Amino acid sequence: MTTPVPIQLTPSERSIAQDLVNGLTVHDIAAARTLSPNTVRGHMHSVRRKLHCPYRCAWHIVLHRIFLHVGAVTAPRPGTPAPDLNKAQMQLLQAITEHSRVFQIAIAANLPPGDTHQAIQELVDVCRAQSTADLVTRAYGWRLLEPAEDRPQ
Repeated sequence: MTTPVPIQLTPSERSIAQDLVNGLTVHDIAAARTLSPNTVRGHMHSVRRKLHCPYRCAWHIVLHRIFLHVGAVTAPRPGTPAPDLNKAQMQLLQAITEHSRVFQIAIAANLPPGDTHQAIQELVDVCRAQSTADLVTRAYGWRLLEPAEDRPQ
C-alpha cells in the first residue's frame, strides 16, 4: 500500500474540515464562525476538490480522505470503547471507507452483493453509529483506522 500524499488546506479549510468531522452541519458551522452558509459551502467545495472528492462522492468517503490526507484534523473520541471487530468486519469497514456503491463494497469486502446492505447495517449497529459517516469517524476515534498524523514519514 502506498502512503497517501498529505493535502495542504488553508487554515479556514482545515477548521471547516474539523467542524465537519465533529458532525456539525453547514448552518451550525456558519453560525459558530459567523460566516454565511455560502462561504462554508465554498470552503467545503475547496476541500472536496483538493481531496479529489466530487460533489456526488459519499460523505463517509470524504471524511475518510480528510483523516487520511489532512494530518491536522483529529477524530473525536467516542464515548464508548471500541468494539472487538472480527477480520470480516474490519475488511468491511475498510471497504466502506474506499467505496460508495454497495456493489463495490461487496467486492472489496468479499461479500455476496445481496448480503451487503445487511452486513453494513450490522456493522453500524455493532459500533453504535448512526450512519456510515458516523461509523468512519468513530473508527478513526477508536484508532481502528490510521489517521494521517500516525503514519510513518
